[in-house]
Amino acid sequence: MRTSFYCLFLLCCYTYNNPKAQSKTEHIEKLMKQYVANDQFNGIILVAEKGKVIYQKAFGVADYEWNIKNTVNSKFEIASITKTITALMIMQLAERGKINLNGHIADYLKDWPAETGSKITITHLLTHSSGLQTDIADFPSNGNNFPDIAAKINEDFLSIAEQVNLIAKRSLLFEPGTNFNYSSDGYTVLGRIIEVVCNKTYEEVIKTIILLLIKERSAMLKPTLVTKEEDSLALHLPVAYFQQQVIC
Repeated sequence: MRTSFYCLFLLCCYTYNNPKAQSKTEHIEKLMKQYVANDQFNGIILVAEKGKVIYQKAFGVADYEWNIKNTVNSKFEIASITKTITALMIMQLAERGKINLNGHIADYLKDWPAETGSKITITHLLTHSSGLQTDIADFPSNGNNFPDIAAKINEDFLSIAEQVNLIAKRSLLFEPGTNFNYSSDGYTVLGRIIEVVCNKTYEEVIKTIILLLIKERSAMLKPTLVTKEEDSLALHLPVAYFQQQVIC
């Protein structure tokens, strides 16, 4: 089994003010080499100070199968950072009067079972207090009883609508609004609500309203279906490797 860990894109501001110490770039280089040697970092780091880039370097491997190294032009899937974008989109739609934060799942998804759909609000979904389970895409080591479904979701064989139909059949962990449980399922449901309200796919909505606004061309929500060679060589796209203990 190939070594698995998650590729990170790190953007940070760094300050080191000891004049007797080695230069900032030397200090960062030494620190990063130590992380890499300990298998604790695989990706790209960019360090800026007062708006000026003082250090930028790629470490590790983008694709072990093709033995392709990371470069500063490598593009990464943004994983659960998508939740922040989803929440922003929901709030924008709420400002426009297209979504009611106190509205319920059943107000937007007509096929959702009324028993739970009439209880769970948009706010519950946003704040991980809906009672929905953690992540239907988790593998058995994370307590999921549907490994075949998990595999299909992680390989993009199921649409958001199809995922939501499966999520709707799962039992709640608690009554909505009474507790907290980090739920990727909840944000998948929010993504589907965005699709229904906008009558577009999630990717289309995000690209047209957010990514084009900030002119972000380096991040990818999810690559289109291309060959492994195109992924790595043409798109500079690393393969995501996961640590078992990390739940995205």
